[in-house]
Amino acid sequence: MNQKIVVCGAGIIGMSVALALAYHKQDVFLLAPDKSQTVIEEDIYDPRVYTISPSSQKFFKKIGIWNSLPIHRINPIERMEIFGDNGGKTNLTAWQASLSQLAWVIESNQIEKVLKREIKKYGIPWIKDSFVSYQNGKLGTQTGKEISAELFIGADGSKSLLRHYSNINFQHQTCNDISFIANLNGKYKHQNTAFQWFKKDSILAFLPMPNNKKGPQISMVWSMLKSKADKLSKMIYSDRINKIENEINLISNQVLGPVSISSKLYNFPLNLGKSDMITKKIALVGDAAHSIHPLAGQGLNLGLGDSEILSDIIASRAIHEEAGDENLLKRYYQARKNSVLIMSLGTYALRKLFFCNSFSLSWLRNFGMSQIDRDMFIKQFLINTASRN
Repeated sequence: MNQKIVVCGAGIIGMSVALALAYHKQDVFLLAPDKSQTVIEEDIYDPRVYTISPSSQKFFKKIGIWNSLPIHRINPIERMEIFGDNGGKTNLTAWQASLSQLAWVIESNQIEKVLKREIKKYGIPWIKDSFVSYQNGKLGTQTGKEISAELFIGADGSKSLLRHYSNINFQHQTCNDISFIANLNGKYKHQNTAFQWFKKDSILAFLPMPNNKKGPQISMVWSMLKSKADKLSKMIYSDRINKIENEINLISNQVLGPVSISSKLYNFPLNLGKSDMITKKIALVGDAAHSIHPLAGQGLNLGLGDSEILSDIIASRAIHEEAGDENLLKRYYQARKNSVLIMSLGTYALRKLFFCNSFSLSWLRNFGMSQIDRDMFIKQFLINTASRN
């Protein structure tokens, strides 16, 4: 098979870049197994949620999926309250940067459902097969197909096989952190406010979700040192739930009243990684290209930024240029490397700064948060930097 552009991977990033290319009238194919869609229940939220930045919202509008997302399952973030471990505090609001919202909280399965529907509507061919090899510009699949293309786009996640087989340089660092995620029932309305608490051994985030029959709903992301997570994981499930509920109520000072876990509890290891993103006839997007600490909630937004920039560059090529032309891929890399570097270094530095028990650093980080809270220009810079990825 000889194609123009083949996107390897059909997660949110893979489907988004394929849809963006189709929007630009490019000849694009998807290659990935078609995983069955999880059943979406009316009053139960998926614990896997994303914060969508204003820039990503514009991209979703551009490729025609934003207005198809169910509005009653989207919650805006209008304000953030960030707490240090020794009295430091920073408040960020949308109006400080002349934005209508700081971000929107959306369930993963809702985005996936709408993307799949739009993929079918556009008639984007989907090769429902698994990628198993890549050599000399040809990709092999599990069923024995051999596929050639002007450009292969790797959207196959943090363990990208396309990145591995094409020998794109990848620097990986184990973060030694574990994240627990779950949905919570709250007592008081969150007022579209997100909360984050930086402690010496963990970072706790509450993201506002739409209310349901049980009342105010919150998405929890609790990242912690592996040593702390291991102790929790050794407990029987019911004891683990009780322990986590007790600790997050203590950390949050019950800002939304006493909270309780209302969904299944998940955990996953956190890793940091960056790659060179391109090689001959190959470009990487999303987690295949880079992975960052989730404390800023920017991982998906970075990947959507990759998708938009790459699709725009490919669509603007000259008639004589192929989709995988070396100069086009270099333009893509140059356009993305600074955004990725700034966000990667920023989140890693914050994580290192707070997961340290030095008294002087404790004073510095909390003093810094209080100073930021008094400086409108720094706040505008932080909000605008996050909203552009």
